[in-house]
Amino acid sequence: MTWERQAAETFKAACRTLLEQQCQELGIADPGRLVRQLHLLLEGALVITCFERDPRAATAAASG
Repeated sequence: MTWERQAAETFKAACRTLLEQQCQELGIADPGRLVRQLHLLLEGALVITCFERDPRAATAAASG
């Protein structure tokens, strides 16, 4: 595995862990499900921002 891939995997894992901790602290009934949904939203915003070179995608995802 390249160092870039390893860095991306580490970043994604840290994001999932942070989201999971926050969902548990908030008492979310099914934190795993919400974490998967939020992580997918985050990944999609990152992909759109990268491929379209449009940072507004992340802002739109954050505003719901």
